[in-house]
This record gives sequence, structure tokens and C-alpha cells, in this order.
Amino acid sequence: MRLTPKVIAYISLLVYWGPSNLLCYLWGFFLFIFICAFKTEWLNIKGIFSKKIVIYVGLFLCIFLLSFFLNYYAHGSSLNNLFWSIFTYGSSLLTLLSLLMIPFKQEDIKKIFMFSVYLALFQVLLGYFQMLYVQSFTSINPFAGGKDAGDFFVGTTFNPGIGSLVAMKISLTALLFFPFWIGNKSIKNSLILLFLFIGWVLASALFTLIIGVFVIFLFFVVNKLIRSFFTYKLHKSIYYIIVLGLIGVTFFVFTQKNNVTYILTSVRYAYATVMGIPTHGKVAVRKITYYKKTLVDLPKEYPSMLLIGVGPGNYSSRSAWMISGEYLKNQPAYIPVTPSDIARKYSLAIWSKKMITTKFKGAGSIMHQPFSTWVSIFAEMGIAALITFYLIFRTFYKGFKTAMKTTQDLFISNFALGLKMSTVYIALLFFMENIFEYPLIMGQFFIFACAAINIVDNSPRADDANTLHHG
Repeated sequence: MRLTPKVIAYISLLVYWGPSNLLCYLWGFFLFIFICAFKTEWLNIKGIFSKKIVIYVGLFLCIFLLSFFLNYYAHGSSLNNLFWSIFTYGSSLLTLLSLLMIPFKQEDIKKIFMFSVYLALFQVLLGYFQMLYVQSFTSINPFAGGKDAGDFFVGTTFNPGIGSLVAMKISLTALLFFPFWIGNKSIKNSLILLFLFIGWVLASALFTLIIGVFVIFLFFVVNKLIRSFFTYKLHKSIYYIIVLGLIGVTFFVFTQKNNVTYILTSVRYAYATVMGIPTHGKVAVRKITYYKKTLVDLPKEYPSMLLIGVGPGNYSSRSAWMISGEYLKNQPAYIPVTPSDIARKYSLAIWSKKMITTKFKGAGSIMHQPFSTWVSIFAEMGIAALITFYLIFRTFYKGFKTAMKTTQDLFISNFALGLKMSTVYIALLFFMENIFEYPLIMGQFFIFACAAINIVDNSPRADDANTLHHG
């Protein structure tokens, strides 16, 4: 079998949905080595957007290494943590660079996208039966009986406990498909979108639902309402979204009553945390506290961290797992780790397995975890790395925007709109989780994002648009 761009994308999607977490991390390295050894003609990147992304990735890696060496001499940053960081961040970055070099064709994107849609639908079906196996058929409520059945909604990853990651993968597919449904609300498209949303809800990752609904509202309601204000006529798509939203809210309220209570409680505690209002002995929202400590207290103690951070691997999400003991208990022996003193001081007080008690069952929830991509990059590598990382995704967003303005192909236009939504969605998820360290999520996004950027870079109309923009 010849490894064409389409075949590589198919295999990559199967890897990211596979049961081997190790293979997900190694796949980016495999792809990069394969291209360098057997597909050297792909190494010549000429496109405007592709070149920018490569430059930003290269700059990010330089800052990464500079931060380590400076922190190694400043306060003994661990070599183990450096290798761990290269393995995690490096995997996602190499996956991005490798997919950016692959010369996808426009007809490839359509086939790869539909392969991904049907693959996600299969995961929803399998995940539903996995959930029923955990909860039996006593109730369709994933939280009936007190068990977080959403954590067992894992599809072919077969890895209980990563339900939120599976929800992100399904939700990214749903967001990509949403513009196609708006353009053609056929029975087939409606059923596909319905099943994707059912899987998204049943996976029980509340923060992904809240952010996803906000992104859909932002792109399809706010924009239309602004236009309607001047035309005095509501766009018909708003009615479709309102009906779909009411159905979704009803389904969520009926199946996830405990989650409704949890959301209302979290909102009340979040407000109390920000305003400094006592919660009568209850635990405040610790993610907000984590942000405060990182953005205020950490720079006061280590002023140099604003420029160079505290060192790769010393403050990321998994640093919190390391010092709590959870990461060391579950992590395979092939990745040695050294719990960081800085993470111990700033993260252990925020989140620890010791917090999970009968008095505070919500300790493991996303609202009480010191996990965030933006915070991790800022704390570990400083402001320059954070800006560079932001520019990578800003370039993607501008590329998708250019594709929508210049293409004559309706599929590409809808696809680019879905990717714009996905980019905003991921950027917001970065505030809640450190998902960039998980190539099983980012790899799926990069496949479609890099394929779209490749089409834009090879479009004469796109070149003309960029010339006009810069002129």
C-alpha cells in the first residue's frame, strides 16, 4: 500500500482513536522521521501561512531550550522533566510540522473528513454501550447511582478516566460538521449532528459543553443578530439553532440532573471566589485561585519567570499530578520524572488526591484542577513563549478566514468555517485543560487544519488575497 497523504491521514486518525497512549505520543516522531527519510520532496514548504507556522514553531522550540538551560543553572531544573517535556510538547509540535508538510489535495479533505465523521459516530455508539455496561439499564442518566459513567464513555481508546478527552474529540467533529448542517439540513445531516451531540453530552465533560455552546452561539447567533439589527429581519438559521438548543438543553437537563446542580453550585462558588465572599466552610473554586497564584504570586517570587519561566516540566499540568502522587503511580517507567519544588509549593495546595473525600466529592472536577495550557506555557517558559504559541493558532485562524473569502468551493468554505470555530474552541479549552500535551486530541485537529492551510497556500486566489491584505 502506497502511503499517500490520504492514507497517512486515515492511519493517523485510527492511531489517535486507538488504545495505545504511547503510540499516540510516538506517532508525531514516526511521521517526521518517515518524511525526512522517504518523502524529502515534501520538506520544501513554500506557502505563506505554512512558512509562518513553521517559523513560530521553530521560535517556540528555541525559547523552550533557552528556558531550560537558564533555569538549569538558576535553580536546578531537572533533566528528567526536560526529556518528559520534549516527549509531550515535542510530540504535538512534530505532529503539526509533519502534517503541515504533507501535500493534501482538495479531494483528499472531503474523504478524510467523512472518514473522521463516521469514525466518531462509531465511537458514540460504542461509548453509549460502554456507559450502559457501567450503569446497567436502570437509568439513562450517566450519574444515576453516583458513578461518573462519562469517564467510561471512551470508545476504542478503552482507557477509563479520559471521558473528557473523548468528549473533546467528538465535539471537534461536531463543530466541523455544524456549518454543513446549517447549509443543508437534510435528514442524513441532521441525524449525524444529533448523534454527535448525544455522544458529546453523554461523555459528561461539562466544560466542553459550555464552551462549545458559547462558540456556536458566537458564530451563528451573535453575528446574525448584529446583522438583523440593521436589516430588521432575523436570519432563519437562528430559528434552527434555537430549536436545536432547546432540544439539547432539555436532553441535558433530563439525563444529567446532578450536573445541572453542579453547574449552579460552581457558578455560585466561582462568584464567591472572585469576590472574596466566604463560602461557609465550603471549598472555593480552586482553578481561579490557581490562576491568581500563578499570575500574581509566582512572578513576585521569581521575577525572571516573566522572561524565561521556571523551566519546562516544572509547572505544567502533569507537574501537579507528579507532586500529588497520581502521575507517578500511573506513568510508565520509560518516562522518569522529578517532582518540582515550585509545582509542589504552588500546585499541591490547589489540587491533590488527598482532597477527594466524602466532604468534597467534586475535588477531581475541572473546576478544582490546576490544569491549563496557557498558564503552563506562561509559567514554564515566559511571556515570549506564550506570545509565540498564540501566534501559531492566530495564523491558522487567519488562514481559515482567507480560505472562506477566496474559495469558490462550498465544501471548503464550510470546512474552513468549522475550523475557525474549532480554533476558538480549542483556545478556550486551553484555559481549562492542558490539552496541547495530548496528541490524541491535537493530532485530529492538526490533520484538518494543516490540510486546509495546504489548500489555501496553493490557491492563486489566496495569494492574491494576501497580497491585497499586506498591500
